[in-house]
Amino acid sequence: MTIPTTKPMTLPLALTLGEPAGIGPDITLAAWLARHDLNLPPFYVIGDIDLFKARAKQLNLDVALASSSPDQSIAHFDQALPVVDCGLHTSATPGQPDNSSAPIAIESIRHAVRDVMAGRARAIVTNP
Repeated sequence: MTIPTTKPMTLPLALTLGEPAGIGPDITLAAWLARHDLNLPPFYVIGDIDLFKARAKQLNLDVALASSSPDQSIAHFDQALPVVDCGLHTSATPGQPDNSSAPIAIESIRHAVRDVMAGRARAIVTNP
């Protein structure tokens, strides 16, 4: 196994989706909104951008979203929450997981691991 040699501080954090019907998406949206107050490092979330659009609307949050890649995420981070598509979509709604929940949550974790191993992200942060 080869460990990436890119300077870790120049890389974003890879944030996993968590349970799409749970509080993971809510935490992600709230963290991005508080990024300056909390002095958070740049991060991107791996999942389904439509889920984040719907959740922001349900929570009445004004969150700009950017369809992104790990390489573009730092450039997007100040103006929009970077969302890296994991190739799966979910139909789960808050409090109501369905058959789409587990596959997208698992793929989000796998995607984050691949990004760290490839040197595209400096670490993984998992949502509940």
